[in-house]
Amino acid sequence: MKIFSVGLMFGLAAAYNDLSVTDSTISTRVQKLETEVERLETEVELLAKVETAPMTCTEYQETYDFQMGLYETCTQNNPESRWRRACGSYKSMAQMTEGTLNMYCSSDTPSPSPSLAPSFDVSNCHCMNYGSVDANTLVTGNFNGTSDTEGTLYVGGDATLKGYSVGEALPADCSKTSIFVEGALDFQSGRVYSGNIEYGPGSTIPVGVASGMPSGCTAAEHTSSFDFAGAAAHYEALSTSLCAKPDTGIIRTEGVSISMAYTNVHTEVFSIPCENFTAAASINFNGMSDTATVILNLRGAECTLDSEVHVANASRILFNLCDATDVHIHRTAIHASVLAPLAHIDGTGSVIWGQTVAKSFAGQTQQNNAKCHVCIN
Repeated sequence: MKIFSVGLMFGLAAAYNDLSVTDSTISTRVQKLETEVERLETEVELLAKVETAPMTCTEYQETYDFQMGLYETCTQNNPESRWRRACGSYKSMAQMTEGTLNMYCSSDTPSPSPSLAPSFDVSNCHCMNYGSVDANTLVTGNFNGTSDTEGTLYVGGDATLKGYSVGEALPADCSKTSIFVEGALDFQSGRVYSGNIEYGPGSTIPVGVASGMPSGCTAAEHTSSFDFAGAAAHYEALSTSLCAKPDTGIIRTEGVSISMAYTNVHTEVFSIPCENFTAAASINFNGMSDTATVILNLRGAECTLDSEVHVANASRILFNLCDATDVHIHRTAIHASVLAPLAHIDGTGSVIWGQTVAKSFAGQTQQNNAKCHVCIN
């Protein structure tokens, strides 16, 4: 990988140098090479960032010197403004390499070979909690569901549940609340496997639902409120801050498949327009290290999640939709937590393996109790 990337960059530099030799025949060649340079720039950036194995500090220093040499040669031999962006790619690569040098190869670093992803316990990261509440599903507005939430369900508006079960993946515990609805709860049919139900005025709980609760658990009007306004503000600020994070890696699109090129840091960040995500038949997260977590920023006001997602551990993936007001989840399995604090989510025949935060929610979507352990700091 390193040899190929060096050869490719050297070839580009030679092409630039050759272009400066003559003026009379350059026009046609420039048009052809400009297109090729545009394509290769992305590939060069990928090759510069993604290595099959971590390099030593000496190798990083040599790579930095080489990249800066290419930049200086390119700018000296091609002073025209049209080449500034192409030449600048060398400088950008050098700056990324310099960042690794500064982080892992400073004078007080004890090891001569940097470890880009040292082992740590991701279970200490709780990206979707609000205070002490780690709801499986938290909706700040209304909720209308037909399926189940394996963990806890918190609703800031009204809720309608039909053929709906809650708490199946929780240990039996009547000291905790599994359903909290600030407004009116219309629990038409279903079952509660663990915990209490708390609801607002005007609620309806059939005898069959109440009698099917674990012994000692209760269904009653709440005497205190959950801070849904504070939760909404928290999650909106969190989502916005995550979208502002710079990407650490590069997304590869191959036909109708999307895969990730990792850089072996604790928290990988990728961004992709929603329309590109929707157009893909499959999303592949394979290849991430055992200690990495991933933030995938999906950008756009409307987003359809219907691609097949391949990932070994859903608790280490977060789909962040900071712009979305409408999210559609249709006949698919989302192996990730979903943060969409401004969005109405509608689901059809789907399952989410993770925690979900939304403004409102409707439809048939099973929500499995997989905690989000993405490290967001």
